[in-house]
Amino acid sequence: MSIGSTGHLRFSLALNYSTPSQAVAIPRSAASVAESAPKSGSVGHDSGMGEREADSEVVERLLQDELSRGDAALARTETKTSTLLAVFSPILAVGLAVLPRAAAPLTAALLFWAALALLAGALLLLLWSVRPRLRRSGFATYESMTDAELLRHFTRLADDPQRWHRERLLVVAQVGAKKFRLLRTASLLIISALLLAIAAAIASATLA
Repeated sequence: MSIGSTGHLRFSLALNYSTPSQAVAIPRSAASVAESAPKSGSVGHDSGMGEREADSEVVERLLQDELSRGDAALARTETKTSTLLAVFSPILAVGLAVLPRAAAPLTAALLFWAALALLAGALLLLLWSVRPRLRRSGFATYESMTDAELLRHFTRLADDPQRWHRERLLVVAQVGAKKFRLLRTASLLIISALLLAIAAAIASATLA
């Protein structure tokens, strides 16, 4: 084999080995670029999902906090109502038993009866306030359900826990607003009754 043919053979071999590697390198670089594009998009999608999950957790925590505050406020209202009933119920009973036989001037007797009437109205409002209100809340919701209906109900709640918290918060807010209004009105009536009783005592002492 001559020197020229040998050089030609070496050039052909080099061309055969170098050309495939270069041809393969081009698709690999394109594939790497194609792979990098979805990754950047997925990062943005994942960050959006993470923000929505964080917002959902914040909303659920706020709902639970408001529920805790509402339950605590209802408990305080029940305690105040029970205290007022325990204090003023005996006073009303004693007044109704003693006042008809009391020898008091007419003005004082009228003032005493007016005070007892206001006190009786206040106690009725307090009794109405402590009346159980379990509509759309607690076991009153489940008493008429079958086992299948209970399963569907709790499955629906499991799919959307925030809806359950919202429904509970609405019930607590509605019940609490009614109890607060009744307690406020009863307190005003009790204050008025006390003022009338003081005026009746003064009139009785003055006119006697």
